Amino acid sequence: MRFLVLTAAFLALAGAAGAAPAGVRLKTSQVVVVPDTPVGGHSFTANMRVTRRDSGAVVRSGKVTCAARVGTRSLVRVRAGFRSGRVSCTWKLPSSASGRHVNGWLRLDALGSLSRRFFGRPIL
Repeated sequence: MRFLVLTAAFLALAGAAGAAPAGVRLKTSQVVVVPDTPVGGHSFTANMRVTRRDSGAVVRSGKVTCAARVGTRSLVRVRAGFRSGRVSCTWKLPSSASGRHVNGWLRLDALGSLSRRFFGRPIL
């Protein structure tokens, strides 16, 4: 009987210690790509605005990750971070990408929560 009570107490404490606090819910805008139709051989930027759902305040810090690819080839990211209060990532397109499509995503880990949006555009 004593073993059962100790085991139950241990499991209750272990579960409470391992539980992560609930994060703040985040709301994202649509991804904006600049230029709207990227051009092969040039760079392009994708960005999105992230706000808190509870207060509507703009989120201005956190870990930004992003990726983009043309076909099966991953693009090398030039920069990632915050610019003018928006999550922003920039890539350089190879000249050979003209006439194809670029697909990618932006992700923000902030305030104990994460938010990710996908995008896709044709390339001139």
